Amino acid sequence: MDATVAHDLIEKLALGIDPVSGAPLDESVFHNPAVIRALFMAKAALATAAEPRPRSTQGATRPRTTSANAGKKWEAADKETLRELHLAGASIRQIGLQLGRSNGGIVGQLIKEGFLKDRDAGLAAMQRQDAVMES
Repeated sequence: MDATVAHDLIEKLALGIDPVSGAPLDESVFHNPAVIRALFMAKAALATAAEPRPRSTQGATRPRTTSANAGKKWEAADKETLRELHLAGASIRQIGLQLGRSNGGIVGQLIKEGFLKDRDAGLAAMQRQDAVMES
């Protein structure tokens, strides 16, 4: 199985969709927030593992990478996915990977949607999520 196919299957499961039929999953283990978070983590790991790694050269500086959708207008579907992932317990970094947005972009939109009070709250949330991931 190709990593892209596995990535797509895991994404559909995490979103509560049967990857074979495309139908919503009935009440099942896939509706458990811990399982959803684990699926998103696995999806992110697959995406990272599938990317080619650049060769390291001594003294070279790494170019700044930008997210695929950085600076683009937030479409209604992206806002809905953001809300669903946030309510399912996905981390800011996981949501950013899923939507191709920077962590700052995710925090900014979560503020606009009323999920976070301000950027300080977003930074605190990211630090808490990082601590959970490390433990």
